[in-house]
Amino acid sequence: METETIKRNNFPQPAMDFFGLRNSAIDYLQQLAGEQWTDYNEHDPGVTILDQLCYAVTDLSYRTNYDIKDLLAGKAEYNGRVEFPPDPQNPFPRAIHKDSFFTLDEIMPCHPLTINDWRRLIIDGVEGVRNAWVEPLNENFSHPIGVYRILIEEEENHLFKPQGKKKESRDDSEQEHTKKIIADVRNLFHANRNLCEDLESVKVLRKREMNIIASIEVDETANSEEILAKIFFKVGEFISHPIRRYPLNQMLEKGYSIGEIFDGPRLKNGFIQDEELYARTTQIYYSRIIRAILDVPEVNNIYDFRIEGANDEKKVWILGDMEVPVFSLKFGDNDDYGIRLMKNNIPVYIDKSLVSSYYEAFRLGQARPYIPGQHKQALSAFDVKLGRDRKAGEYRSVQYDFPPVYGIGELGVGEGANETFGGEVGGKKRTSARREGLAQQLKGYLLIFDQVLANYLEQLASVPTLFSIDPSIKRSYFPATKLDVPRLAPLLKQTGTTPFYKVDKDQLSGESAHLIDHEMERMQKSKLMFAGEFGYHEALSEILRAGDDFFERRNRFLDHLLSRFGISMSARMFEDTNWYFTTEEELHEFILESKTAALQYVDLITERRGQAAIFTYETATAWLESYVRLRLGIVDSKMNLRLEFYKMSAPIYEYKIPEKTIRTINKKREIDHLHGTVKSELAESDAFQPYDKPEKTADHSAFDFPEFYEELNSRKIHIDIDMLRNGYLANNYKFGKLEGEDKITVIYRDPEDNAADDDRSWKIVGVYSTISAAINEILSVSAFLRYLNLETEGLHVVEHLPLRPPINDLKFETQLLDAAGIPLLHSKADFCCEEDQEEIIRKFHAYGCKADSYIIKHGGGRWLIELSDNKQEIFAQSAKLYGSKSEAQAACEIIRQRCIDLFIHKYMRNEDVRFRTWYGSIEIPPLSFYSLRMTVIMPSWTARFSNVGFRKVISQLLRNYAPAHINIVEFFLEPSEMKEFEDRYEQWRKAWAENDPSTEDLGIHLSILLNKYYTELDL
Repeated sequence: METETIKRNNFPQPAMDFFGLRNSAIDYLQQLAGEQWTDYNEHDPGVTILDQLCYAVTDLSYRTNYDIKDLLAGKAEYNGRVEFPPDPQNPFPRAIHKDSFFTLDEIMPCHPLTINDWRRLIIDGVEGVRNAWVEPLNENFSHPIGVYRILIEEEENHLFKPQGKKKESRDDSEQEHTKKIIADVRNLFHANRNLCEDLESVKVLRKREMNIIASIEVDETANSEEILAKIFFKVGEFISHPIRRYPLNQMLEKGYSIGEIFDGPRLKNGFIQDEELYARTTQIYYSRIIRAILDVPEVNNIYDFRIEGANDEKKVWILGDMEVPVFSLKFGDNDDYGIRLMKNNIPVYIDKSLVSSYYEAFRLGQARPYIPGQHKQALSAFDVKLGRDRKAGEYRSVQYDFPPVYGIGELGVGEGANETFGGEVGGKKRTSARREGLAQQLKGYLLIFDQVLANYLEQLASVPTLFSIDPSIKRSYFPATKLDVPRLAPLLKQTGTTPFYKVDKDQLSGESAHLIDHEMERMQKSKLMFAGEFGYHEALSEILRAGDDFFERRNRFLDHLLSRFGISMSARMFEDTNWYFTTEEELHEFILESKTAALQYVDLITERRGQAAIFTYETATAWLESYVRLRLGIVDSKMNLRLEFYKMSAPIYEYKIPEKTIRTINKKREIDHLHGTVKSELAESDAFQPYDKPEKTADHSAFDFPEFYEELNSRKIHIDIDMLRNGYLANNYKFGKLEGEDKITVIYRDPEDNAADDDRSWKIVGVYSTISAAINEILSVSAFLRYLNLETEGLHVVEHLPLRPPINDLKFETQLLDAAGIPLLHSKADFCCEEDQEEIIRKFHAYGCKADSYIIKHGGGRWLIELSDNKQEIFAQSAKLYGSKSEAQAACEIIRQRCIDLFIHKYMRNEDVRFRTWYGSIEIPPLSFYSLRMTVIMPSWTARFSNVGFRKVISQLLRNYAPAHINIVEFFLEPSEMKEFEDRYEQWRKAWAENDPSTEDLGIHLSILLNKYYTELDL
């Protein structure tokens, strides 16, 4: 049998093995300097230095091997969260994370998706709700898909209550309590609503008491009152299905994994199992109640069982659509319970007060797996634990550990290195300058090692910073600027001192002096350690900054953190789709800001990706919209700016210069507008000088004021609406003199106008007295157009379902069309749903082909055609009146032939038949328009949004991130169209948030506007 032993020198990392490091270092030294250095014993100063450095490396390795929790515990200023300031428009007040380490309760729950998710959320989140059922309303096509009703069962103190004097009506306090529950449930639903889902109604179910009448034979020795109370308790539990809440530890004991436990919405009061969320009871069979009673051990038999109000023939108790069962203790005619206990076929006397006492004991004695406040306490056991701060960045110089004889410690060279003046005993002593110099030389030599070792530990201590998502971080390498080195100050050059690299070049040969000059010049240009204007610490920081590819390294850290949540935000996508940055630094800064913002909200992005906008907050947006804006770089789009822009762009529409080719050289025109007469000319582009100098980022602050737009018009600057696409690029402008004129003219060409170099359209922007004024105007106009591009980009995700009208007020109509699309017949009856429209088509097939189905009626001097079925019921009539009977008879034959064609060939919507939906006198889109559909509205005039490739990127983003069952269509609107849409959309959003009665009408007109876009595209 092999003996178990403790292994010696069992180091987790090779660098922790001091002797291994020392032996490896000596091996290297022997290979490199074996001929000059042969003494490797401990008395050799070089070996002493080697020993100290090897020991320091083992310390570095030991600290590197700390648990990551301990490393992250350092630099506490980068950990924790920063609280949001109060914001009434923010429905989810939360803390901004400065790290990406979330607790289970923050990152694991998801938005409610399933019916059971919704039930758990309502039961847990609304006080006074005992149970809840969420039911879709799409039966018989009478509602758009995605509409729900919520049925609520109010809490009771007991599963049943004794029957006393029957209450005829509820008092005011109970009614107020019920109204509050309905309002709370409605608000909870809208705060968590999914895209393309909506709530039709919240209703509280009426409680219907179950009154059981039966004779039950029990054991002779049993306590009668206790048995009856137990029967009541069992039956009450069976019909009411109590819902229990479980703490985290009990869920784990039941065998659920963390993923299964948190698979659902975030709950505040424990966890609810799916198995306890029973379907709503609509009928109860006698056999099920009898089985529940027989489960009581002391019960032997049951006689004469029935339930009041039940179907005794089918042995079933049927509930109404809006009823929920509760068990009742009902007294009989003799002031007795409906249930009688029997012992040896003899009725048993029952003490009712004892029954109530036993029942209360059973109720209070049942297991209570959840205690209020326990949920939060259980979750805290799984909070992120950052470990113990090991002070990984603290470094103590190796110079402290050298023997005193080296003179590099705290005491310096010491008295042992003194020498006597004059060579006499007892003479004046002083420290040897040579000995002091040698010690300083060694200290300077070791300082290089000290700095490298300290930098390593500082970088290790900066792990929390590297993994932080704080946007203020601007570096990824961190030098150690506070060195614990004995007598350090004399070794360091201070800021502004004379460089200590000055040497007497006269004593050097010409070649050596040249090399010295070249090296010093390089250092000066690089502003490195020996530059005169830098001190040691400043120069050290510059050295690391020069080698710090911050964007590349920071981007990799952020990508790693995003990948932990399954999110990919490729920098290439930002580079390909953000064209407005004039420098690479601007683009890199923007990419890092976008990724940092995504990480700060990653818990909400992953949890609420399918959540719709909360309309009770006027400015709230769907998380899909917020995420796509983030991915596209639309971080702070200004909605109202588009409306102001439209006002500014009005003269641009009115005075737009027509596109011309260069063959129309010097063709002059005069345009009159509000600011007077402006001379406009089209110029020979080759006679003008292009502006191709590097652009500078302009200060956009002036563009936020109306005065700027007034000044723009007063300067008579011609900004064509088409210039918005590419006018932000200054190299699309040229300047020069027109023939016969001294002033400088600025012209612009859209590179997409014409591909051929000899056939380009140039437009005059303005005329200036000097070249510098012309160039300044080019920069000003291009910067302004870049600003408009950035600030007027954006998108609106509009769900169709919330725009729907009241379903009960709708009427449906089916039209039979001729080959030209003109109505021949239309249905006469008012239908209740879209399915009835299809029924009319079947009647057209069945009766429209028969001549005897047509009835011609005369009235008011006009003739009307009606179509009847085999029951002589009129189901359609002609779309117009005819002037004579013969004309009506001819029309009957045309209609009949059209019905025969419809019967032979499969009909086509909007070609053979047309379905129409009416709300009062307004024709609205069909109900299918409101089912699982979203429209995304975007501007068409900006550079990016007018690009075909960029539009494909948007489409892909929307479909990759939106729920798969939703149909999405994108539309790109011109400024005038955008103004019309945003006016109506903003009015509807405001009315919805304020609970304005006009919300329905505004929603109907907005849906009609959206449907117009679909109709124009024939969708």
